[in-house]
Amino acid sequence: MADVAAGSNYGSELNRQLLRLQQLLDAFNTVSEGSNEFEWNLSTDGDFIVASIAEMVDDFKDPAWTQSNLKMLKALWNLQIPPKFKIFMWRVIISRMPTKDQLLSRGVTNISNNLFCEFCAIHLETLHHLFVRCQVTKMIWEWIFSWIGNNISISLEELIDFGAIQEKVKNAIVKNKINIIWIAIICTLWLMRKCYDF
Repeated sequence: MADVAAGSNYGSELNRQLLRLQQLLDAFNTVSEGSNEFEWNLSTDGDFIVASIAEMVDDFKDPAWTQSNLKMLKALWNLQIPPKFKIFMWRVIISRMPTKDQLLSRGVTNISNNLFCEFCAIHLETLHHLFVRCQVTKMIWEWIFSWIGNNISISLEELIDFGAIQEKVKNAIVKNKINIIWIAIICTLWLMRKCYDF
């Protein structure tokens, strides 16, 4: 039964690809009767150029990251911090940290006996849980917010969200300081988690 379902998915994918091939071939027409000249409909002057293919491919592919992620990455790359922290935070923003749920989804089996958060030991360790939802990390965020909260016009929930910081905090100097504090907290939480893990 599963083979039939897989075959029908394959058939529909093949049909979609054949339809796309037909559309591409339709864009490539002969110009006149008996002439050996061709006209390329994807460019304005009828001449084939590679850029027209690149534009068409770009129109059909999904972006790797959301606009929100792109804004956060732009803010990250503009910070004056060491490259190793930028790379670490890049992995956090695009959700590519080796948390237990990610390791398990990639087939790492030696962690399957303990998938729980190292801090609370109650919930599955995910990136969002580890840095935002865990009761231990919430206490840390609350403490940091009480330390700097009076000086900024954002809520605790916005302080925890790197993207919200970029949107809400308008003063560039304040935003830069909050960004660096935010990165320091995330890096420290990860280092603390690594201490528990080993």
